[in-house]
Amino acid sequence: MSGNKIIIDTNIVIYFLLGHREVEKYFYDFDPAFSFISELELLSEKDLYPAEQDAVKILLSKQVIWGYLPAMKDIVIDIRSKKRLKLPDAIVAATASYFDIPLVSSDKSFRNINGLNLLYNEPPIL
Repeated sequence: MSGNKIIIDTNIVIYFLLGHREVEKYFYDFDPAFSFISELELLSEKDLYPAEQDAVKILLSKQVIWGYLPAMKDIVIDIRSKKRLKLPDAIVAATASYFDIPLVSSDKSFRNINGLNLLYNEPPIL
């Protein structure tokens, strides 16, 4: 795939919802997509107020959410076994690798994964 398509990791969505301007470009200047893992992580966050939960639902309802495909299984296994990532992170990385588009994240554990184009974003000061 080419163009401005990117996959946005959960932490970038959280920064966006908290109003950190430095991540807005990923939502406005690119064509963002999300792994179903990020959707699950965001919607299952227990410390959200009802208004925050509604904001997450509204944001996600307007986005492309990519599900798991059996063809990703070997990529997930390879990433997880070589980099010792948590399973959800390995699935997010495998999704970006499978679709051959950049992953935007502030998670350093995604660095140096073969086949992953990482757009690392320094975490904002919270």
